[in-house]
Amino acid sequence: MERMDAKTRVLVIGLDGATFEIIRPMVKGGKLPNFARLMREGSFGPLKSSMPPITPCAWTNFATGKNPSKHGIYDLEFYKSDPEKGKIINRTFVMAKPLWKLLTEAGKRSVVIDVPFTYPPEEINGVLIARVMAPSKKNCTYPKTLYYKLLRSGFIRKSEKEIAADPVRINKKKLKAIVHDRIKASFREMCEEIDKNIKLASFLMKKEPWDFFMIVFMEADHAGHGFWHHQAKMRKIYEKLDEAVGKLFELAGPNTIKFIISDHGFTSLSYVFNIDEWLREKGLLVKKIDIPSRESMKELKVFLRKVKSGENKPDDKLTKFRYRIKTDFSKSKAYLQSGTSFGIRINLEGRDRAGAVKKEEYNRFRDKLIKELREIKHPLTGRNVFSRILKKEEAYPGSPSCIGPGPDIFLLTPQMKMVTGLPLMEKQEVFKRTVKRCGTHHTEGIFFAFGEGIKKLPPDFPKITDLAPTILHTLGIPIPKDMDGRVLREIFEPESVYAMNKVRYQGSSAIKKEEKAYSKKEEREIRNRLAALGYIET
Repeated sequence: MERMDAKTRVLVIGLDGATFEIIRPMVKGGKLPNFARLMREGSFGPLKSSMPPITPCAWTNFATGKNPSKHGIYDLEFYKSDPEKGKIINRTFVMAKPLWKLLTEAGKRSVVIDVPFTYPPEEINGVLIARVMAPSKKNCTYPKTLYYKLLRSGFIRKSEKEIAADPVRINKKKLKAIVHDRIKASFREMCEEIDKNIKLASFLMKKEPWDFFMIVFMEADHAGHGFWHHQAKMRKIYEKLDEAVGKLFELAGPNTIKFIISDHGFTSLSYVFNIDEWLREKGLLVKKIDIPSRESMKELKVFLRKVKSGENKPDDKLTKFRYRIKTDFSKSKAYLQSGTSFGIRINLEGRDRAGAVKKEEYNRFRDKLIKELREIKHPLTGRNVFSRILKKEEAYPGSPSCIGPGPDIFLLTPQMKMVTGLPLMEKQEVFKRTVKRCGTHHTEGIFFAFGEGIKKLPPDFPKITDLAPTILHTLGIPIPKDMDGRVLREIFEPESVYAMNKVRYQGSSAIKKEEKAYSKKEEREIRNRLAALGYIET
């Protein structure tokens, strides 16, 4: 007979981008008392992220217990056949039920705050707040009435702050001052946001009845992208997050199984390997000039007309003109799918609009490309640039090759100290040392489990897909049979109800995606936010 404590609840605190690379030395130095306690009294260890290890894939892996070949999210953008017509993804692009929907069906009540890619909010038994990737002035809560309460209380901005464009044609001293001021303002805002979200979570934890409570703090990730090289500021962000953990754990009470996870880790970036430039040198990729704004095109036309008529003066300059170098997909056989994809897309006939590689050549072409990638050596160390090169079907077992929107080849570098994405420019090096100590995503995030019935031993190499089935099992709910994750039974004490109860299963959690894209105005706003974080180019 199934045994389950009716009072058992689950709390998950998500720390987007949090890493042991910062946590361990801080704990060793007497900082982060709440993390230190968890390391003494709970189960903890590295958590394997998604492939690729980026926010949209990883949090969707967490929520669905499935890999991208099943839930459909491979990157920030989705396109079927034309890479120049990508759409920024949202919750409606997902092809599997999330954890809180399964809990709703089982009669459990949830409070879910800021899990990325839950916008637009869906109806659940409980409360859902989806501010991450929500356009300004759009209702991002369920129930809808909660939105206006949060707006009045200052938990939702009435409008997004303007994101300043990167300064151009400016001397280095002034540029350094501008960057310094931005980092200072960003750091202050992050600390304020952590405090504000502790208040919000505390309020809802006390006010709302719940079986499952989850909140994601984005600040470790944003700080890692914004000022990884300012380690004092990074450490302060982690101290604030440690405070959040302590306060929310205390409020959750003793009958709650508590998890802390990150979707991916962070590490220092030493080099960039420009995969598109390497492909160009191999004759597999062709570049083209793109003029993105009407203002630039208008000024260029006026300038050229003056040149032709002889009206222009020797000191005439293009002051507003901007251009960028892009991949010419109609003439390229392979290309980096995006700066966040960690993978190469093969321009395949019949799948991609400008397919340049025939279907019958696909396997031979991909194998040859992988062989050449494995032979690339670092110019200083002489070691292989890539520690792992995976075909799509190796990254996602059971997924057929040359199908779906994801990369055909995934590339990982040793200790993730080198990235493969870099904007194309007129003159570009294949290898480039980073100017300053930048931060980049790591495949290993963090995992902590704590509470009555939890062992003081590390888990056996958990994956982010393991959390959903583990949480369902903890709450006595059958697990969808098509989840890729497993129940982390090794974290439970042998005599606890969680270890003694048999793992039960139910039918598939697959759903048909709605695919409700952002409006053009909303898409522009979201793209500007992502560009400010360095995820994409506008």
